[in-house]
This record gives sequence, structure tokens and C-alpha cells, in this order.
Amino acid sequence: MKLTGKKLLLFFNSYEVPDNHNFYFHQRYSNILQVLPINFGLVAPFFLLGLLGMLYAWRTSTVFLFFTQVTYIASVIIFYVFSRYRMPVLPLICLSAGYGFFMLQKQFRMGQWEKLAASFVILVLGFMLVHQQIIKPFYFSHSYTDEGVAYEIKDDEQGALAAYVQALEIDPKYLRALDRLGKLQMQRKDYNEARTTYRKILKIAHDTVEAKYQLMWLEKKGL
Repeated sequence: MKLTGKKLLLFFNSYEVPDNHNFYFHQRYSNILQVLPINFGLVAPFFLLGLLGMLYAWRTSTVFLFFTQVTYIASVIIFYVFSRYRMPVLPLICLSAGYGFFMLQKQFRMGQWEKLAASFVILVLGFMLVHQQIIKPFYFSHSYTDEGVAYEIKDDEQGALAAYVQALEIDPKYLRALDRLGKLQMQRKDYNEARTTYRKILKIAHDTVEAKYQLMWLEKKGL
């Protein structure tokens, strides 16, 4: 139950949990993503307000929307919570957030001050809920390694080398980056650097076959 509760909080959290790609890494390369004023952390509190408003009003016109969202959220938290898994329901979440916003507007226009005060309390609690830190932010070592692979595909060895070095500056023991760096150094015939890289790999993972083979090959060739 504790784990399920944590996943439920994570689903509504403002942090975009990465899977194979990191939103915040790609944001650094996109001017549009950097300047967009609306993010999940802003929408989620209004969504929670709208969802509670639908439950309180219990109108036929909103019942289907309510249960569709609740069912989808439940289907996600049963398994894994990643930002890309909540993406399919974002249009419906925006609808419910809009419902919450216009509910506030209606309460203000009609002078329903007690309801308006309660709505603002829910909204403030929602903001506090979605902006609390549930997990530590993911490092960019994986993303820089992916970037290095992309550079290699484009035959840009220098760009790939720089990306792997950046990945290892973040996490010096990241084996995937070390392995890719070692292979690239061998390809570039930077044998001394490759030897150093493969020795680092063996210090971290003693039974790495690839590292042992490459070191034996370098010794046999006298390089």
C-alpha cells in the first residue's frame, strides 16, 4: 500500500519521470520547451480541483470523464509511473483542469465565498502536493550516452567523444558510457586511452568479457 501511495503521488507530481528519454535533457536543446509557460505542475492542481468538483456535483455529463480518468490513473499506478505513460490522458486532464478553473470563476461570480475559499484551500494543497520531491531527479549520464551514440551514427566521432566524457563526468562508474568510450577509442586507434578505459571497467565489473578481451588484444599486439 505504501508503494502504491508513492506511485499515486508520483503520477500527480510535477517532475517528468524519464524512461528511455529525459524531458529535461531535451528541453535544453529546444527553445519552445524552454519558454512554454504551462507545464504539468501548473495543470495538475486545477485537475485535482476539477476532479473533486465533478465528484461533488456528480452530474451525468461529467461522470464518464471522471471514471475514464480514474480508471486510466489506476491502470498506470498498478505498474510503472513514467511521464510518457500519463501522456495519453493529458487531454482529459486538461479538460478537468479547465472544469476546476471555471468552477472557481463561477463561485466568484455568484458570490459563493465559502465554496470559493474551500476551492482555494484545495488548490493550494494541490500545488504543495504536486511540487513536493518524491524521488531524486535522474542524472543526464544516460542521455549524454544516447547523444554520443547518435553522434556515432552520424560519423561525428569528436561529438560522440565529448558526449561520453560528459556522461562520465556526471557518473564516472557508468558502464555503458565507459564501454562506448572504449570502443570509440579503439576505433580511433587511441590505444593508451582505450587501455585506461577498459581497466576502469574491470575495476567496476571484474568479469566484463569485452574489457578483458580488448586488454589481451592490446597486450598481444604490443600496443
